[in-house]
Parts: sequence; C-alpha cells; structure tokens
Amino acid sequence: MIRTPVPGTRGPIVFHLACGERLEIVYDTEELGECITDPCSFGWISHTTRPAALEHWLESPYHSVDFGADEVDGRALAKMMVNTLRDLGVGSPKDLSLTDRAQQVGDCDIEYYSLTLQENP
Repeated sequence: MIRTPVPGTRGPIVFHLACGERLEIVYDTEELGECITDPCSFGWISHTTRPAALEHWLESPYHSVDFGADEVDGRALAKMMVNTLRDLGVGSPKDLSLTDRAQQVGDCDIEYYSLTLQENP
C-alpha cells in the first residue's frame, strides 16, 4: 500500500470530488508511481483524450464522466472507484479517509472533498 503523506491528510489523495450543479471525480495517479494498471481500463477518461469538465483544485491525468443531478450513475462510479482501489491493493474501506479540508494557507482554509489512502497508526 502507498503511504506517502500529503499535507493535511494521512495519505496520498486518490480521488477528488467536484460537485455542485454537476459531479465529476478525478483520479490522481501522481503519488502512486508508474506501476499501476491503465486507469482507462477501469473507465477513467484521460485528460489528453478529453479535459475535465469541472474545475478541480489539483490537476489530474484522469477523470470520470461529469454528471448533472438527475444523470448520476452511482453504481457505475462506485464500481470504477472500487475496482481502481482493489487494483491498488486497498483491502478495506478502513484503509481510506474522506477528507473535506486540506490545509490552511494564511488566513484561508483550502476546502475540497477527496478520498485518500489512510496511513494506519
């Protein structure tokens, strides 16, 4: 399992969720190394094929389809994420952490929603 700390979290960020009128999830492979399965095989869209539709606080090489409120295919998104995590060796949801605040910069809180690989104590 990957155990590289990210400021404000206990492990590397894997998925960033952008939601509002539309929902899109990006998959950040930067901290995971080069020996990962091709994300497109799990349904992720390469940024070089089609850029992400929504603004994310981090640039990521892969993203999901963007969905409107009545268009979201939760089952397909969950399957894509679960298959990706299983391929990374995540054996349990206990190995993950849902974060909603990254860090503080000056007087500003940087707010985002993401799923990280949690470093177990």
